[in-house]
Amino acid sequence: MCALLRKSGRYDKQLNYLDIPNIRLSGKFVFLGMGHKYDRHHKAIIAYARALSEQVQKLDKKVVFMYDNNYDEDEALQRAYCLSPLAIGKVKDKRANGFKNVFKTIPPTVQKL
Repeated sequence: MCALLRKSGRYDKQLNYLDIPNIRLSGKFVFLGMGHKYDRHHKAIIAYARALSEQVQKLDKKVVFMYDNNYDEDEALQRAYCLSPLAIGKVKDKRANGFKNVFKTIPPTVQKL
């Protein structure tokens, strides 16, 4: 499962969002690539990303994501600061290579960029 959030600034429980308390995951790990640039005025999107991260951890699934120097691994997971594998500009190649490195090992590993 790959959890991605739209950054459109629009959050509605009736749209295409997961029902977090009732989520069922069949795999061994979850890659969180929901992004990190949330608008601070949209508190519901930030709460959704954090709740999704917490629920995946409660289900005892291995959580895999990419992060950078702004936070350490534990703090990035707690804040749902998971870099998206899709990027433009000067970080495009860096993120693509980081995404490849996540899945280079079995099981996948958390990757610092």
